[in-house]
Formats: sequence, structure tokens, C-alpha cells
Amino acid sequence: MRQLKDIAKAVKAPITEAHEGVSVYGVKTLKNANEGSISFLSNSKYASDAERTGATAVLVSPKDAAFLPAHVIPLVVDNPYAAFAVALTMFHPAPKAIAGIHSSAVIHADAAVAPSAEIGPYVVIEEGVTVAENCIIDSHVVLKKGTSIGEGTRIGSGSVLQKTTVGAHCLFHSGVKTGQDGFGFAPTDTGVIKVPQVGGVVIGNHVELGANCTIDCGALDDTIIGDGCKLDNQVQIAHNVKIGMFCMIAGQAGIAGSTTLGNGIIVGGQSAIAGHLSIADGTTLAGRSGVTKSITNPGETWGGLPALPIREWRRMNATLMRMMKSRNKGK
Repeated sequence: MRQLKDIAKAVKAPITEAHEGVSVYGVKTLKNANEGSISFLSNSKYASDAERTGATAVLVSPKDAAFLPAHVIPLVVDNPYAAFAVALTMFHPAPKAIAGIHSSAVIHADAAVAPSAEIGPYVVIEEGVTVAENCIIDSHVVLKKGTSIGEGTRIGSGSVLQKTTVGAHCLFHSGVKTGQDGFGFAPTDTGVIKVPQVGGVVIGNHVELGANCTIDCGALDDTIIGDGCKLDNQVQIAHNVKIGMFCMIAGQAGIAGSTTLGNGIIVGGQSAIAGHLSIADGTTLAGRSGVTKSITNPGETWGGLPALPIREWRRMNATLMRMMKSRNKGK
């Protein structure tokens, strides 16, 4: 149970004195909300749900507040979706570490594990690894040599990290693999020679990696993931890739070796970016894009295969559709 005034304060929404004493017990969708719950409207496509909602209060933008029925208390904010995230966190805070090491964990004598860290069942921590204060290392995690985990970070079950430096307050979901060899091979007349992969992985602060993400170590220099990046499930980052701050990469996307992404880039699901390219700050890639050349102008949206500026891609598709229709009419 939360006081509405506390939620309003957290999301910086104005609230009248008459509503300060109202209590709410949870966050629900507009369609399923009932008395005592709080909801949000971030897309006017759901205006009809807002008009019929049973919620006690709704987080809403100034332009959409008129959709709410009279019984609903509007919490007017500029970004309802972000405010929803804050409110939801108030009801479902992230778990805090419960200090202790499970009896089945195997920890090398020369590893440094902070007293406040929580180490789960069957964890393996090798020589020289450091685990900072208030970390949670879930069951069956393997932290191999050359790895350090920053304060307040949680590593999900079944993850394997090696040669990896992880910043503070990160969240890795189950099955993440970092620091394994990149795809480095030199073809010769007599076969293929493996190129040793001797670099590491450096991951910034407040980074979230989805389940089964894979991030290769660098061949010589490190693979780098900047502060605040969010990677969805099953994203593949190849060796020597460098990703700037606050990038978001959706599921099953892949980035080939030695490509550099700027800051604030959004990569749609199942997109592929070829190696040795540079992608400018603020670029957005539509889902299933295939990027084969560098993108140099900041803030553009690209799509298609091979990827083009989005307007060019749409014009090309429209032209192809007209040609097909014209051909079909001629049959």
C-alpha cells in the first residue's frame, strides 16, 4: 500500500490537498484497473480504455487528461510511461542482497568477495575475481579469472563471465556469457588458423543485459559497453565492438567485430550491423535492418536490407509494389 501523495512526489506530478490521503495498493493496466489501483495512459490509442477505467488514479500527459472519467484522479506528467516505471518500482523494488555465501559455492582463496554480497548455490568464483558490496550472484554463476563485479550488480543464474569488468548497479539476466573468444580466424592455403583473443570486456554502470546475451572479448583491445545501455535477450556483440552510452538493442540483434556505435542509439530486433563500421549518435535502426555501411549523420532513422535512410527505404518499397501491381495487371 502506498500513499498517492508519495507517488505524486516521486513522479513530480501536482496533486490537490484533498487527494493527498488517498491510498493505492498497486499498478494495473487501464482495462484491468479497479478501485485502489493506479494506471497510466501513454498512448492515445488506449483512450477508450481510459474512458472506462476503474482506476483510482492515472498517470497521464496534459494532452490526454481529458480522456479520464470524473472519478479518476489525474497525475499529470510529461512522460507517463517513465512515471509508470517509477511508480511500479515503488511497489516492486529490486531485491537487495542478503549477505552470505551458500554452502555449495566454490570460492578461491585469492578471490575478494565483499561481506555484504549474496553468493547463491553452486556459484564458482575463481582466483583473483573481485565482487563488490551489495552484489547478488545467483545460482550456478561462474566468474572466471580476470573478472570484477561492481557494487550493487546482480548476475543472473547460469551466467559465465571471464576477462570482464562490470560496473556498478548492473543487471544481467540468466545465461549471459561475456569474455569468451571472438570469431577470429585467419584462412590459409592449408587450413584455418585461430587468432588468439587476448582482450577483455568492459561494461559500464547501470547496464542491463537480457537473457542469453553473448559479448565476445576483444582480440587485442577490449570490447566496450557504455553506461546505461540496455540489451534485450539473445543479443550478440562481437569482438572489439565499442558501444556508447544509453544505447538500446532489441532481441536477436547482432553487431559484427570492430564496429563502433555512438551514444543514444536504438537498434530494432533481429537487426544486423556489419563489421568495421561507425554508427553516429542518435541513430535508430528499424527492426530487421541490415547495415552494410557506416552511418555518419547523427539522429537519422534507417531501415531495410541493405539499410537506407527510412524515407528512401519506404519509397523503394512503394515503387516495387507499384511495379508488381502493374505487372500483375498486364497478365
